[in-house]
Amino acid sequence: MKKSIFLTALLGLSFSSQALTLDEAVELARKNSPGLRAARIEQQAAGRSAEAAGLWENPELEFEGEGLGGDSSDFSEGEYAVSLTQAIPLGGKSRNQRAVAQQAVQVSVNQTAEVELGLVAQVRAAFAEALAQQEISAVRDEQEKLGRAFVAVAKERHAAGGASKMELIQADLALEEVLLEKQCCFGDLEASKKELASLLGVNLQELGVLVGDLYELVNEVPVTVDESHPALQRLRAQEAQVRAEAALAKSQSAGNLSLGAGVKYEAADGAQSFVVSASIPLSIRKRGRIERAAALLRAEGVSSQREQMRRDLQQQLNKTVQTVQRTAAEASQYKTRMLPLAEQAYVLTRKGYDVGRYSWMELLAAQQNLASLRIRYIEALLVAHQASAELNQFKTGEE
Repeated sequence: MKKSIFLTALLGLSFSSQALTLDEAVELARKNSPGLRAARIEQQAAGRSAEAAGLWENPELEFEGEGLGGDSSDFSEGEYAVSLTQAIPLGGKSRNQRAVAQQAVQVSVNQTAEVELGLVAQVRAAFAEALAQQEISAVRDEQEKLGRAFVAVAKERHAAGGASKMELIQADLALEEVLLEKQCCFGDLEASKKELASLLGVNLQELGVLVGDLYELVNEVPVTVDESHPALQRLRAQEAQVRAEAALAKSQSAGNLSLGAGVKYEAADGAQSFVVSASIPLSIRKRGRIERAAALLRAEGVSSQREQMRRDLQQQLNKTVQTVQRTAAEASQYKTRMLPLAEQAYVLTRKGYDVGRYSWMELLAAQQNLASLRIRYIEALLVAHQASAELNQFKTGEE
């Protein structure tokens, strides 16, 4: 009964027969990620803010009247003035405001790229984990088939008097161990698929069967961090933004030129005249210079942050490359040397057991050693793929 429940649950993991590739998984994650969606919205908001940056203030319409209404019986005896005033920014304030806003957009663009790179790395690593667990499950399935075959052979040999009761017990015990390991493997597979489904924003039943080449590893690795990395580009844009803020602070000292024009009517003379006006604040206290100096200091700080970020990324890249190369070499050793030898040992042991040269324990040991090496090979490939998922972020600024 327990085995039936276990098999039903295992089949339930692959409820959907639809195949899912890595590229499809990445696109699903991009589509459904709330974090990436939030970053894109911030980017759009920065773009809309940039559209309004540097625009002149609206003109002001002013009306002033005297002697209108009250004891006066004639509206024409009053005096009034109507004028339209426009403030004109001086010192390049509009240009500097646009520069600040444009650099803010670049900061937001690179922040979005950072979020996307991190998301893609997570998906690649989670996909490799689930794919590896699928492969390990396949190995456990083969072990179970062999274990059941061993039990059947042991029973036949025991019935024919060619095997002892101990051999029969050993075969049953080996099968139970395989079933226990398979159950643990089932839990690992389910957990890995749940994590992947969460990253993709889909239900576990929608995940389907993962399709990919776990046994193919990357050959080329970057040796230096590319300047197009979005973290470096974001800090570069932040520095440019702060320097634009410094230029804007300096231009604030220039104030605004206000120009006005209008019509004034004087009742005493019955004359209507055209009037103009102009005003500009006196730049006595140079507050903008102090703010500019502070902004330039902040810009130097951001520049130092970018250099530190470059060093941190390079150190991370070096460690990741080392992991990729080490695990790739380990996987190659399993593939080219250890697994062929283990397979050869199992075949020879099986033939020797059939003719009575080797014992049942030796046959079981050879079979278990082969399965163990296959799983260790898969685990080495998994670590290499997970490191490669992180390594992908350092190749270029794009996926």
